[in-house]
Amino acid sequence: MKGLLVRVGIDQAYGYWNAPVDPQTGAFAYVPIPDHTQRPGLETPYHSFRDELAYFPGVALPARLLGRPMHLDPDFEHLTYGDTGARRGRSLAELGRGDFIAFYAGLRPTTRWRDPLQYGLIGLYRVCECVPVPKIPRSRWHENAHTRRARHHTSDVVVWAEPSGSGRLERCIEIGEWRDGAYRVRRDLLVAWGGLSCKDGYIQRSAVPPAFLSPERFLEWFERQEGKLMAENNPSAVVKTPLTLVYKRTHNGDPDRAGRFGAFDCMRAVRAREYDAVIGVGGIGAEPRRHGIAARVNWIGIGPHKEQGTGRGPTVTFDHFRWFGKGGRRLVDIAPALADHIYGRNVRSLMTFTQPEAREVRAILALAHDAPPSPARTGEAVEFGDSHSARAQPGARGRGSAKTAAPSVRCKPREGRR
Repeated sequence: MKGLLVRVGIDQAYGYWNAPVDPQTGAFAYVPIPDHTQRPGLETPYHSFRDELAYFPGVALPARLLGRPMHLDPDFEHLTYGDTGARRGRSLAELGRGDFIAFYAGLRPTTRWRDPLQYGLIGLYRVCECVPVPKIPRSRWHENAHTRRARHHTSDVVVWAEPSGSGRLERCIEIGEWRDGAYRVRRDLLVAWGGLSCKDGYIQRSAVPPAFLSPERFLEWFERQEGKLMAENNPSAVVKTPLTLVYKRTHNGDPDRAGRFGAFDCMRAVRAREYDAVIGVGGIGAEPRRHGIAARVNWIGIGPHKEQGTGRGPTVTFDHFRWFGKGGRRLVDIAPALADHIYGRNVRSLMTFTQPEAREVRAILALAHDAPPSPARTGEAVEFGDSHSARAQPGARGRGSAKTAAPSVRCKPREGRR
């Protein structure tokens, strides 16, 4: 049996920042290091992890990271970890079924702690297989950072972990201390584990991950910690997905150019549901194709304000409203799991999501976090750039206070199923 101790996560060397940890409870956020250019449709931008920090008041991702891609590795959701098969990753390439990888990170305490950083175990993989990147099929490229990259080394390898007994720890297990001018594994743990291949438990970044000298003893110790492992990058207890309505559209015109959802009574009583945000996506039938919105993210609204209208549901405006129309990205490219659910099962509206779908919903909502309010809330003119409308009429002030011209579109009693 072989076992490696691998440091992961953003830090001062890679990203110039440390993810937070509550040193009293062990609750932490997993935030990866920055990455290079990624394949179109497989991007993992930092802004999709913005909400991962909601559990930690006052902690936010640096603005300089928000527009960058992240190297989501390990990807605990898919139970993968990749590296180069040379130098640092050579020992990784030699792992096989029955071996393991223990992941640790240098985290920034959110409350008083004896050291500036807390070093803790954040996950464990029991190896299933190790595969060279050139042999990984296109259908699995989305499962790891090294296959998401636009360019990769031919020596790169990806490890897939056994689903049973592998994953991210719900709470990290503190293992480090500042000793002799560096962060090192605590002496009592070095004894309990049977030692490491590095000098005196040194765990600041190194070219070659340390190996456990007695892998069996480490696993026995790890089992006694009774840590909960999960196939999630950040658990739902840390990441809260806003209550979101995702619905399928067949035409433009609702929301109207003033950002009013329900201008033509689309989705009727569905608009009256309780939600924090709305995502409108184009269907895939003939009518949405004719309107140029098929299979795309059309609009996003966050922070709803409901006002009773003349239809079967309220008229809704938003604190943040972003209209994409024909220019929206294809849903399957940015949210493949969500697209498969909506189009594959012919769903008209959706408010409950699997963990992968919830992560995709948060990534879509991040596109509108800084968007301005619905124009109807401010009376400002707005240009949408397609047949949705041309420009808000002068004098429109507030919700429903002035009539605005809109395309001659009427919702049918039942819009097309797709």
